[in-house]
Amino acid sequence: MIVKQVKIYTKIVFLIILLINIYSCSHKVSGEYINDERTGHYKIKLTNNKTYIYSYSYDTWQHFSYGRWRQKKNTVYLSSEGLYDTIRVNGKDSLILSLDQKSDLITVEERVKMALFWAQLPSSIHPQNQKFQLPLQKLIVKKRRLFTLKENGTINWEYSFKSK
Repeated sequence: MIVKQVKIYTKIVFLIILLINIYSCSHKVSGEYINDERTGHYKIKLTNNKTYIYSYSYDTWQHFSYGRWRQKKNTVYLSSEGLYDTIRVNGKDSLILSLDQKSDLITVEERVKMALFWAQLPSSIHPQNQKFQLPLQKLIVKKRRLFTLKENGTINWEYSFKSK
């Protein structure tokens, strides 16, 4: 009798552990996802601390967006936030949109040098810049891929991000 109960408890514990593993593996979406299309290179990095960086590049043209993400079942929601540099002017600090993907403390002189450098570049070369309006705000998770949605709300099977 006791042996039968031990076997039953062992099976129950095994099933619980198996279900926990299946659930945690299938819902872990943090990581890096890429989409290399003819129209450019797209990348989304979803971090464990619930922030993301979305970047798009084509030739010398680059854009990125920074923000927070949350997951509800098989859907990932993205909300854009600004990524700022601190600029110091006469001992006072102010925030300005960052031109790259990290926050820095910069001086007015450094910012002017960057602006003068970019002004000398041909118009076909665009520096990296930050976009607030993210073209993607909702992604569907299926088999370690992130799928975009069409305007009618259905999954766009042709446009997805592969887990890197």
